[in-house]
Amino acid sequence: MTYFTFTPIPLLFLQYPCNFESYNLRKDERVDCLFPNTVIINDREMSGALSDISKSGCNILLPIQDDQPCNVEVNDIVHFRCPMLFSDPQTEVSGVVKRVNKNGIKMELGLKFGTIGNDQALRIKKYIEQARYLMDA
Repeated sequence: MTYFTFTPIPLLFLQYPCNFESYNLRKDERVDCLFPNTVIINDREMSGALSDISKSGCNILLPIQDDQPCNVEVNDIVHFRCPMLFSDPQTEVSGVVKRVNKNGIKMELGLKFGTIGNDQALRIKKYIEQARYLMDA
């Protein structure tokens, strides 16, 4: 008898396993968030949102607009501004695209931060600590 599942990814089991193991492959744990931001891709500004963040990277959601195609690929460098996180509307952070996932209405970019200033790194660290504290409460 075969078994299958579609979450978290499609899997087909020819024989049902006796046990499951889970491994966290990320270097730094990510924390969910929803901060509006502006993403700069190929000198074009787009409105989006940070959906999670860690000390070393983040996930950005962008709406896909048919009249404005956005070409971004793995290893491209993008920049973003996030006034709610960095408290300065002009603070810009760069990241290397490590993952691109597009569906019909949105695009997700997994970024690894490039060189980041001490002030920005401290703000990210402080947000992660506060979010974890509140989530564990």
